[in-house]
Order: sequence, then C-alpha cells, then structure tokens
Amino acid sequence: MPLFYKWRVIMLELVRESPTNIPQRVKELDPAVIVVYNDDRGMFELHHYSDGLLGRFEKVDAQMITFLNKTQKKFAKQIISEMKEHNAKLQDKNQWDDELRYKSKEIIKFYDHHPSCDKIEEIRW
Repeated sequence: MPLFYKWRVIMLELVRESPTNIPQRVKELDPAVIVVYNDDRGMFELHHYSDGLLGRFEKVDAQMITFLNKTQKKFAKQIISEMKEHNAKLQDKNQWDDELRYKSKEIIKFYDHHPSCDKIEEIRW
C-alpha cells in the first residue's frame, strides 16, 4: 500500500504470514493493528488503523507481541503505577545524593576552619 509523505512514495507491504504466526497473534491481541514491511527503512512496523505507527522492529518475532502486551490500553494503570514507583525511587536517590553532598561540604568547612585539623583540598562536585 503506497503512502505519500513529503513528495515521496513510501511502500508498506502487508505481512500476512510468518513462520511463528506473529501477524495472526498480533490480530488476536488487537484487531486494529497490522504488521507491515517498510521498504524505505528496511524494517517491519506495527501500525494501528487509527493511531498510526506504533513501533519499528528489525524482524518479525516475539518482540512485537511483548511490545503490544506492554502498551495495550488495558495495562495503562499498571504502566503508570510502575512509572510513578520508578520516579519515586529516583527522587529518593536524588534527595539522598543532595543530602550527602551537603553533609560532605559541611565536613570540609569544619576541617578548613578548625585550627587543630589539617586542611582538606577543595573537592569539586
């Protein structure tokens, strides 16, 4: 099926069969998704009839099924909760790093200003 894009014709060839029946399994997961081969890029792509391009893959294999399973709308709440949990862990780590940096600077200030301590060379953060 030709697709016109910025004065170029991009040929997308519908993939109906594969040795592992990936196109049929994709249809079982979401009937609105098709597997095509993009001649211009030399890659296989998943296209949704209304949303357009979903993803590009080097070959037709189980990665497509895994990708569809992870990105289906019914898993949106789970994906969002995983993202929030991951972001919270990152924020905790950043707070810990900031606290460590602050305490280290305070220790250096103490040693620099205390007469009985040797001078500590400046540490660049």
